[in-house]
Amino acid sequence: MKTRHELLAITLLTSLLGFIGNANAALIFSDNFAESDITSAHTNFTALDNWDVTDGTVDAYVNGGFNLPCLSGGCLDMDGSTRNGGRIESKTTFNFLANVIYTLTVEYRGNARNSGPDDLSFGFFSAVPFTLTYTNILSSDDWTTRTFGVSRGVDWSANLFVETSSNDNVGPLLNRVELTNNLSTNVPEPATLTLLGLSLVGLGFRRYKNA
Repeated sequence: MKTRHELLAITLLTSLLGFIGNANAALIFSDNFAESDITSAHTNFTALDNWDVTDGTVDAYVNGGFNLPCLSGGCLDMDGSTRNGGRIESKTTFNFLANVIYTLTVEYRGNARNSGPDDLSFGFFSAVPFTLTYTNILSSDDWTTRTFGVSRGVDWSANLFVETSSNDNVGPLLNRVELTNNLSTNVPEPATLTLLGLSLVGLGFRRYKNA
């Protein structure tokens, strides 16, 4: 069970990472689904190099496959061809150090097929799971990058995961997943977290006042 301080730390880390970026981050894992056997378009694809499809199905393609856009490497349609939204989990279980910020980054876009809005969840699957969900992803939404920063006060292990609850054969499109850390950045103590939280609230208040 996540403690109150852990939940506060995760909320602030996810917010602050949007401001400070990942300039000093050390890359642990990166995958743009450039498997050699993704040559065009494949329905209900399971031969991913770094992932297991643990629920539902996903379709895999390169740019132009299924008449869909893709960036470098390959892409996944997270709602495969069985009307059962897919979930992928990393084959590697990652070991994480206490008080180190680990950042999961995903690059995705809307389904690009004039279908209804979708959702996409990603995070760390462990005895204490951490999940971030984006909803109302419109078909026309372009490629976007989202980050999710997590740290705990103890050493821990987890698999990465990405999933959607879409079940109409048309899902959000996933292009890249990365995991980084920044060993020079430790999680602030609770008192510091409170000050950071007040700073974020103050920033929002100033924006409201100036609107």
